[in-house]
Amino acid sequence: MRAPRWERCSLLVPGGAVGQMVKELNRNPDEVRLLIRRKDMLPVYAVGDMEALLGIRLEDLQGDVATLLPQLADPAAGRALWKSYAAWDGAQELTDELHMKNGEWVYVDVRRGESDTVDVATLRRSTTLHQQIEKFEKSLQKAEEASQSKTTFLSRMSHEIRTPMNGIIGMLTLAEGKLTPDSPAMQYLHKADELSDHLLSLINDILDMSRIEAGKVELEEKTFSLRALGQKLYDMFAKNLEARAHHAAHHDRLRTTDGGAGALRGAAARGGDGLRARAARESDRGRRNPALRREKPAGG
Repeated sequence: MRAPRWERCSLLVPGGAVGQMVKELNRNPDEVRLLIRRKDMLPVYAVGDMEALLGIRLEDLQGDVATLLPQLADPAAGRALWKSYAAWDGAQELTDELHMKNGEWVYVDVRRGESDTVDVATLRRSTTLHQQIEKFEKSLQKAEEASQSKTTFLSRMSHEIRTPMNGIIGMLTLAEGKLTPDSPAMQYLHKADELSDHLLSLINDILDMSRIEAGKVELEEKTFSLRALGQKLYDMFAKNLEARAHHAAHHDRLRTTDGGAGALRGAAARGGDGLRARAARESDRGRRNPALRREKPAGG
């Protein structure tokens, strides 16, 4: 890491406006430009307040590059950067970030100079940017943890809800076994069975949320009866509408199709409150009640 011995050369400081600009740049505590002689990797000139940024002077760095190591929080990172520069072919920019012992961060950017003799290294204080990145990373981590907590909670609650739901379905099955097929109460038990199955499917959808995040959900395509689906939707909404003196009707001429009956039924159920509210509004305006229809496409 020790720089080769060198002969001190006199550098003429320009006068006038250029000299004033150089003086101003030398007062900059946040950025330093180094000219590094390529043949022996020696820093020969610097612009900027190196001591304020790195804690050492140019003369110290010229005498021994290793004088920078005690200023670093991780000296091994400084050695690795020096080795990377020694093996650098100049085809692309060489960049790195050094953590100083005083807590500051310094961004390093090395480029080939226009001449064949020197490289230009820019060292810029990046503490504020680094702190912002750390802040965003912590916020992202908290958001991911919160999302995972919600998913875990929903998964556990879904399992807890399934236990009493299975018990309810079992009790309905036992009650149906005690009644004759023509019993007036049998139709209510059948409807309760269907609604229980639908509620259980919603619980399974919540369980699928964890599978969605894990990328383990697979779509299933199978044939189902659209007429039966329409009847189930009718049964779900009819009693609520009749309680408000509304009449719900459905018309369906299509018997089967390919798709997901559960997904369609779930979407319709989630919009059930909206359908009932619209039915009430339309009736108050003197219009007929809405009807569920499956229209045949034109030309099909």
